[in-house]
Amino acid sequence: LELAVCKELKNLQVSGNPFRMLKYSVIQRGTEAILKFLYNKIPEDSTLLQEDAPRSQAPGASVDTAKMEALKREIEELNGELGGFGVSSAKKYALKKKIALKRATLIRMERKAKENR
Repeated sequence: LELAVCKELKNLQVSGNPFRMLKYSVIQRGTEAILKFLYNKIPEDSTLLQEDAPRSQAPGASVDTAKMEALKREIEELNGELGGFGVSSAKKYALKKKIALKRATLIRMERKAKENR
Protein backbone atom coordinates (compact mmCIF):
# COMPACT_ATOMS: atom_id res chain seq x y z
CA LEU A 1 0.00 0.00 0.00
CA GLU A 2 2.92 2.32 0.63
CA LEU A 3 3.73 2.35 -3.09
CA ALA A 4 0.46 4.17 -3.75
CA VAL A 5 1.72 7.36 -2.10
CA CYS A 6 5.02 7.49 -4.03
CA LYS A 7 4.48 10.52 -6.24
CA GLU A 8 7.66 10.02 -8.27
CA LEU A 9 6.88 6.41 -9.24
CA LYS A 10 6.43 6.25 -13.02
CA ASN A 11 6.79 2.56 -13.84
CA LEU A 12 5.96 -0.51 -11.78
CA GLN A 13 6.67 -3.96 -13.18
CA VAL A 14 4.72 -6.61 -11.27
CA SER A 15 4.20 -9.29 -13.91
CA GLY A 16 5.37 -12.64 -12.61
CA ASN A 17 4.87 -11.68 -8.95
CA PRO A 18 2.32 -13.85 -7.12
CA PHE A 19 0.16 -10.94 -5.90
CA ARG A 20 -2.99 -12.01 -4.17
CA MET A 21 -4.31 -8.48 -3.70
CA LEU A 22 -4.16 -7.33 -7.33
CA LYS A 23 -6.42 -8.75 -9.99
CA TYR A 24 -4.87 -9.58 -13.33
CA SER A 25 -7.13 -7.02 -15.05
CA VAL A 26 -5.69 -4.24 -12.86
CA ILE A 27 -2.13 -5.34 -13.60
CA GLN A 28 -2.89 -5.35 -17.34
CA ARG A 29 -3.98 -1.67 -17.21
CA GLY A 30 -0.55 -0.58 -16.04
CA THR A 31 1.19 1.42 -13.36
CA GLU A 32 -1.42 4.16 -12.95
CA ALA A 33 -4.24 1.63 -12.46
CA ILE A 34 -2.17 -0.34 -9.94
CA LEU A 35 -1.32 2.79 -7.95
CA LYS A 36 -4.94 3.93 -7.99
CA PHE A 37 -6.08 0.48 -6.81
CA LEU A 38 -3.53 0.46 -3.98
CA TYR A 39 -4.34 4.06 -3.00
CA ASN A 40 -8.03 3.18 -2.67
CA LYS A 41 -7.11 0.27 -0.36
CA ILE A 42 -5.44 2.58 2.17
CA PRO A 43 -7.72 2.94 5.22
CA GLU A 44 -9.15 6.43 5.83
CA ASP A 45 -7.43 6.71 9.21
CA SER A 46 -4.02 5.63 7.94
CA THR A 47 -0.96 7.79 8.52
CA LEU A 48 0.02 7.14 4.89
CA LEU A 49 -2.59 9.63 3.77
CA GLN A 50 -1.68 13.26 4.13
CA GLU A 51 -4.25 15.62 5.61
CA ASP A 52 -3.89 18.08 2.75
CA ALA A 53 -4.57 15.48 0.01
CA PRO A 54 -8.20 14.35 -0.03
CA ARG A 55 -9.10 11.00 -1.59
CA SER A 56 -10.61 12.69 -4.60
CA GLN A 57 -7.06 13.59 -5.62
CA ALA A 58 -6.10 9.94 -5.99
CA PRO A 59 -4.07 9.13 -9.10
CA GLY A 60 -6.38 9.16 -12.13
CA ALA A 61 -9.33 10.50 -10.12
CA SER A 62 -10.47 13.08 -12.67
CA VAL A 63 -13.49 12.08 -14.71
CA ASP A 64 -13.66 12.97 -18.36
CA THR A 65 -17.17 14.05 -19.34
CA ALA A 66 -16.38 13.52 -23.01
CA LYS A 67 -15.77 9.84 -22.27
CA MET A 68 -19.10 9.66 -20.45
CA GLU A 69 -20.92 11.19 -23.41
CA ALA A 70 -19.18 8.80 -25.79
CA LEU A 71 -20.27 5.86 -23.64
CA LYS A 72 -23.86 7.10 -23.67
CA ARG A 73 -23.77 7.32 -27.48
CA GLU A 74 -22.28 3.82 -27.73
CA ILE A 75 -25.04 2.45 -25.50
CA GLU A 76 -27.69 4.12 -27.68
CA GLU A 77 -26.12 2.69 -30.84
CA LEU A 78 -25.97 -0.80 -29.34
CA ASN A 79 -29.61 -0.53 -28.26
CA GLY A 80 -30.48 0.44 -31.84
CA GLU A 81 -28.63 -2.61 -33.15
CA LEU A 82 -30.42 -4.78 -30.61
CA GLY A 83 -33.81 -3.66 -31.90
CA GLY A 84 -32.79 -4.23 -35.52
CA PHE A 85 -34.47 -6.69 -37.85
CA GLY A 86 -32.98 -10.15 -38.29
CA VAL A 87 -30.66 -10.18 -35.26
CA SER A 88 -29.83 -13.74 -34.22
CA SER A 89 -30.15 -14.96 -30.64
CA ALA A 90 -26.37 -15.20 -30.30
CA LYS A 91 -25.94 -11.64 -31.58
CA LYS A 92 -28.67 -10.40 -29.19
CA TYR A 93 -26.88 -12.06 -26.28
CA ALA A 94 -23.55 -10.50 -27.28
CA LEU A 95 -25.14 -7.06 -27.70
CA LYS A 96 -26.91 -7.27 -24.32
CA LYS A 97 -23.63 -8.23 -22.66
CA LYS A 98 -21.82 -5.30 -24.32
CA ILE A 99 -24.58 -2.91 -23.25
CA ALA A 100 -24.41 -4.15 -19.66
CA LEU A 101 -20.63 -3.67 -19.54
CA LYS A 102 -20.86 -0.16 -21.00
CA ARG A 103 -23.64 0.77 -18.55
CA ALA A 104 -21.59 -0.51 -15.62
CA THR A 105 -18.61 1.56 -16.78
CA LEU A 106 -20.83 4.62 -17.16
CA ILE A 107 -22.29 4.16 -13.67
CA ARG A 108 -18.79 3.90 -12.18
CA MET A 109 -17.74 7.08 -13.98
CA GLU A 110 -20.87 8.94 -12.80
CA ARG A 111 -20.25 7.86 -9.20
CA LYS A 112 -16.65 9.02 -9.43
CA ALA A 113 -17.84 12.37 -10.80
CA LYS A 114 -20.22 12.75 -7.84
CA GLU A 115 -17.40 11.96 -5.40
CA ASN A 116 -15.19 14.62 -6.97
CA ARG A 117 -17.77 17.37 -6.62
